[in-house]
Amino acid sequence: MIEKNNSNRNSIVKCIYKKLTQIMSKSIFFLLLIGFIGFVIRAYYFPYEIPFIQDSLDYFSYAIVTSQVGSFPDGWNLANNGWPGILSVFFFFYRGDDFFDYIYLQRYLSIIISILTIMPLYQLCRKFFDQSYALVGITLFAFNPHVIQNSLLGINNPFFILLFTTSLVLFVNKNIKIVYLSFAIAAISALVRYEGLLLILPFSIMFIVKFWHIPKIIPKYLLALCIFVLVLVPMAYIRIENTGQDGLSSHLIDGPRHISNEVLKEKDGDDNISHASGLPNLFNFLLNGAINLMKNVGLLVIPNFIFFIFASIFLIIKNRKYKKIEYKTLSIILVSLFMLIPAWYAYSKDFQEVKYLFILFPLLSVLSIYNIRIFEDKFSNQKIISVLVISGIIVSSLIFFDHDKTDYKYEKEMYSIAKEVIKRVHGINSHSPVGEYIKPAEISQMWPLIPSPDENGHITSKILKISLGEFTTLEEYIKNSKDKGLTHLVVSGKGNELLSDVFYHEQNYPYLIKEFDSSDYSYANHVKIYKVDYELFALLVD
Repeated sequence: MIEKNNSNRNSIVKCIYKKLTQIMSKSIFFLLLIGFIGFVIRAYYFPYEIPFIQDSLDYFSYAIVTSQVGSFPDGWNLANNGWPGILSVFFFFYRGDDFFDYIYLQRYLSIIISILTIMPLYQLCRKFFDQSYALVGITLFAFNPHVIQNSLLGINNPFFILLFTTSLVLFVNKNIKIVYLSFAIAAISALVRYEGLLLILPFSIMFIVKFWHIPKIIPKYLLALCIFVLVLVPMAYIRIENTGQDGLSSHLIDGPRHISNEVLKEKDGDDNISHASGLPNLFNFLLNGAINLMKNVGLLVIPNFIFFIFASIFLIIKNRKYKKIEYKTLSIILVSLFMLIPAWYAYSKDFQEVKYLFILFPLLSVLSIYNIRIFEDKFSNQKIISVLVISGIIVSSLIFFDHDKTDYKYEKEMYSIAKEVIKRVHGINSHSPVGEYIKPAEISQMWPLIPSPDENGHITSKILKISLGEFTTLEEYIKNSKDKGLTHLVVSGKGNELLSDVFYHEQNYPYLIKEFDSSDYSYANHVKIYKVDYELFALLVD
């Protein structure tokens, strides 16, 4: 009887083990597992009680106003309004209680979109490799520290990367009808970030190369081109009606216009004569972009891609057995190179942000797998090796991210101090420690009203920020800034030397009346607010 019970128990255990093995052998299980872990990590590092700043705040404000008025706002010249347009739909149906409820919604939508990107990326990797290798590829993306941080900002990059990756995986499909769909998705990506408009160039080249043998290739290409244009036309028309610009070609033209007006023109010399040729300037401009591009590519591949990508490129060039996938590889490389043009331009203007290169993640994920495959082929149990590689990627990424993560405590305190600033001041010095948090502090105060935007689509502030310029003395700066609206100085002891001296030797400036000191309220970060007493200043300085 005991033996029979043991036999039944063993049979049940074997049955459960078999079922689990069958489930775990399916890619959907691992995709869901990787997605779940990725979501948990992002939720753990979620920046509660921290507002949006810069571009995130502009998208947020545009989406709020759109949800309030039920249409895209007139006169708001925000070019990349695809992402806030999507947000506005969620905001319209959402019933939040305060300012931060909508911020949290935007951030969580960004996180979900970032996680969903592993689906098309997995399909892209599967075009080249087996399941286990494709899972390694999406792990490199899902747990990349840059991707995790980017998904928490609420900006349009995660949505753009999702659309870009989706269009790419559809484009390398053999079915021409599915390739047509890739043109439509590429057009939608251009509404999220106007750089997506450049996709039409490599897509056109590779479409003709791929389907050259098909009868009536030119009409078929024109159909794909029409699909791309027809997706863009409705939003372009709305933008022209609202702002006078389509937000696509108008922004792409800005690059050549800047080069023509600012780079190619020689500066006047001492003889006040403008030289005819500015080609040396153009060379230096592009060289500066190339140098900054390489620097930021180096930052992009840290910490995980750097172990795989360079060896993979060497193996692809050296090993002829990968010749059968040259077309698909060429398509991804060509598309990625075209999408680097906006990044190169930005780096030429000394915009030092690695986010301009995030469009390379699909390419890096695919290329990295070549080296991983060669490595795993040396072992008999490749699934175990894949699990170890994936675990190593996750652990190293988390260590790197945790070490370089944003100081949330600092940001919370600066936002809190910014709310104190807007109660007291009319105009402050530029480059103050709370400068970036003035706008969100004002919005939270006047919620649910949103301030009007400027001509570039950025939210305006009632608080004036007076440039420090190149003044050599604080007295000179204050005297010059009085008529510009300067009323207070906000200092932290860091940055500008003149302001640092005020922070550490306030007794030397009797015309500055201290109105706030963060140390009195147990803040970890020390910030002081001084009111300028212009009557006393006139007596002591003038």
